[in-house]
Amino acid sequence: MNAVLRLAVGAGVVAASTVPVPTASNNFCADVTETLTLNGTAVRSESFNLCMDAASLNWKREVAMSGNLRQAQIFTAKDNQLYDVYYEVSEKHMKYLNCSVTTPTSPTTASDLPFHFVIIDDTATLNGTQKTGGVASEDYRHLRPAKSQGPFKFPAEDMNWYVSKAVVDNRVDMLETHCIETIPGEGETDGGRNFQKNYKRGVPPGTFDPPTASGVHCTKVPPHANAYQHGVEQWIRDMQ
Repeated sequence: MNAVLRLAVGAGVVAASTVPVPTASNNFCADVTETLTLNGTAVRSESFNLCMDAASLNWKREVAMSGNLRQAQIFTAKDNQLYDVYYEVSEKHMKYLNCSVTTPTSPTTASDLPFHFVIIDDTATLNGTQKTGGVASEDYRHLRPAKSQGPFKFPAEDMNWYVSKAVVDNRVDMLETHCIETIPGEGETDGGRNFQKNYKRGVPPGTFDPPTASGVHCTKVPPHANAYQHGVEQWIRDMQ
C-alpha cells in the first residue's frame, strides 16, 4: 500500500488509557485539505468539502473537479447506502450527470472513517501549545507502534492532533492532524489534514439527502466492505 493511499484511507489504533484527552466535535462541515510530503518535499495536496454527523452516522464528501463539475459521495446510514454522484453547478441550477449506489457489507460505526479523523487516541498526551492557522491550539501526541493489518504492514507513526484551546459544549474543534512515518525504501512522510477552512459546527438540513430524493436515477453497483474507503478509492481513480 503506497503512501498516498495510506493517507487517504489509513486509520490508526485507538488504545485504552486513563490519560484524559479532549473530545473533538464530530458534527460539522469544513473544506478539508490533505497534504503529503516525502522527505520534506510536497508529493500531493488535495481539497474537498466534508460534512459529518457521528450521531446519525451520516457523511458527505464533495470534490470540485474541472470547471463546474462536482463529484460527491453521500452515505446515509438509515438505509445503509453510499451514493456516488456527478453533477454540474451554475448560479441558477444543478444538473445531475451520473449517479451510482452501493450497499456496504460492513456496518458503519462512529469509529470508522471519516469520523475517525477527529478521534484522538486515548493514550495521547499533551505535547505543548501553539498557533495553528492563527488559532490558539494544543498538540496531543501519540507515538503509535508498527502494526499489521491483513496483508499490509504499517510502520510506527508519530501522530499529532492540533485542537482548539477553546472548549464549547464540552468539545474542542479539530484544527489539523499530522502523521509522520519512516517508510523503508521511501523515507520520511508527513501526512497532514487541515479542517480550518470554512469550518462550522452543525450540518445544514438536507445535506445528507440522497439524490433519489430529487428524482435522480442511481445505478446499483456491487457492494463494498467499507463505505468511506470505497468512496475515496473511487475518487483517487477518477483524479489520476
